Amino acid sequence: TKPIVGYTELTCAPTSLSIRRRRSERVRLFATAFPPGYRHDVTEKASYTTSNKRVIAVSPKGYVVGRQVGYATIRATFENLEAAVKVRVYSR
Repeated sequence: TKPIVGYTELTCAPTSLSIRRRRSERVRLFATAFPPGYRHDVTEKASYTTSNKRVIAVSPKGYVVGRQVGYATIRATFENLEAAVKVRVYSR
C-alpha cells in the first residue's frame, strides 16, 4: 500500500441543500487522496463556516440547522482544499 502524499479534491454531498426552518441535515465531506485516489470521509476533520449565521448554523461535525428563511453558503475546508454547499431554508 502506498502512503498518502496529499489530497487533490474536496467534495460535499449533497452539493446543495433545501431544509425547513428549525430542522437539521448533515453534509458529508470527502477528500480524494493521492496516491492512490481513494475518497476519505473527512466530515468530522474539516472546518466549516457559513455566509449568513442568521439563516443557518453549522456544527463542527457537519450538521446544518435552518434558523431563518433565506439563502446561505457553507464553506468547508480541509488540508488547504475548499468546497461549498448552497443552502435554502424554507418555512413549510
